[in-house]
Amino acid sequence: MEGEKMKRAEEEYFRERAQLDRELTELEDEQDSVNYQMRVSEMVLDKLKKTNIFNIAFHIWHQDQFGTINGFRLGRLPGSPVEWPEINAAWGQTVLLLYSLAKKMNFTFERYECKCG
Repeated sequence: MEGEKMKRAEEEYFRERAQLDRELTELEDEQDSVNYQMRVSEMVLDKLKKTNIFNIAFHIWHQDQFGTINGFRLGRLPGSPVEWPEINAAWGQTVLLLYSLAKKMNFTFERYECKCG
């Protein structure tokens, strides 16, 4: 009788131990997954912190003898006609860039007013 009780208690102990081992393994797997997600999120955040939104939003370059902003030419020459809507768009982009930079730097123009919108 006492031996049977001991055997049942031992079996119950090993069942509970096996269940706890499974739960521990599941929790460790979940913790590893969370740690991995955290590392990935930190890498993405670091990359975003290094991203300059102005470089993305305002592509400044050149096309032949013209300066360009977002593909719009900033002027015209006698031998290279540029339509006025394109020039206006270019200068509009330039003003938007100036406005955005001034706002980011908390800069206030004293002699001029820069309006966008």
